[in-house]
Amino acid sequence: MTRHLFGGRSSPGCSNYALKRTALDHGHEFTPNARETVCRNFYVDDCLKSVASVEEAVAIATEIVALCKKGGFELTKFLSNLREFLGEIPMEIHDPSLKPLQPKPELPTERALGELWNIEDDTLGYAVQVKEEPVTKRSILVVISGIYDPIGHLSQWSLGELYHLNSTHSPMAQQRPMEQSHSSAWKMNKAKFMSDLWLERPVLHQLSQRLFREWN
Repeated sequence: MTRHLFGGRSSPGCSNYALKRTALDHGHEFTPNARETVCRNFYVDDCLKSVASVEEAVAIATEIVALCKKGGFELTKFLSNLREFLGEIPMEIHDPSLKPLQPKPELPTERALGELWNIEDDTLGYAVQVKEEPVTKRSILVVISGIYDPIGHLSQWSLGELYHLNSTHSPMAQQRPMEQSHSSAWKMNKAKFMSDLWLERPVLHQLSQRLFREWN
């Protein structure tokens, strides 16, 4: 079997297996770092990798492009917070959002695993779509449950809102509009924590590495 239906329920699993199989079959031709990157740093069709230097980033990028090509995968749309790295790899594999890097235009903001990545500042943020409707317990729960926050950056705020809802509002009052004071407080807090919250990615990476070492 050399072809697979695109869009089927099994497609992500099949493509993931094919990618890992490519690393197993051809990884011996490349460095262990490149093989490990293909095996551990891909999330379906996204690869996220952080390294200590531009030289290491260029070396890994060159190798994983060649390694994936062994299995018929064409890696493109490269993005980085370092212009030096982007200047060292072919423009053909740059992300289409990048324009020629002279005279140093601002780098874009893109999605990375459900979160917003401001590449210029190297920060992570959130984008939550909220309908213009009366503020009710139900509408607040819809917003909170719709936030993709796997690392828990917003957990202190979201858990606080849930506690406030459960302690001050009747469970039966799902559709009842809130009082003006509660409604105004919700809108203010929502704007503050969702629109203005940007977290430095390197700090989060160091924290996650420390927690990983402590847990193991």
